[in-house]
Amino acid sequence: MDSGSFLRGENTFTSVRERIDMTGERKCCVILTTCSDKKEAEGLARLLVEQRLAGCVQISAVTSLYEWEEEIQKDDECLLLIKARSDLYSEIEGVISGNHSYEVPEIIKIPIEDGLDAYLGWIDRVSRKEALRRAP
Repeated sequence: MDSGSFLRGENTFTSVRERIDMTGERKCCVILTTCSDKKEAEGLARLLVEQRLAGCVQISAVTSLYEWEEEIQKDDECLLLIKARSDLYSEIEGVISGNHSYEVPEIIKIPIEDGLDAYLGWIDRVSRKEALRRAP
């Protein structure tokens, strides 16, 4: 499929029914995590995409207010929105946990209930862990 076909909404991907597993759970999700700075966020995002664990990772600057060790904290952070297949969550959690600077990183999985069929099919196609990825 060329990029023009994708932009025109031409769908050559699996149908919605094919992207739902045997339990009825959607196969795609968004995983949230935050990093202390852009360098760490970009490194983690690149690792997830290169390993084909995520189809796309968006990075946005955020300000977080939270309680840590009984004190209110305020920090500028980077929020990562990781679009991936649900069945890859455990591996994604492991990569985040193993490469994160925080003692307790935020790692939250949100199932995608519905979305553009072509986009969800693209996530499914590009985030297959068994597919080959060119070396960086």
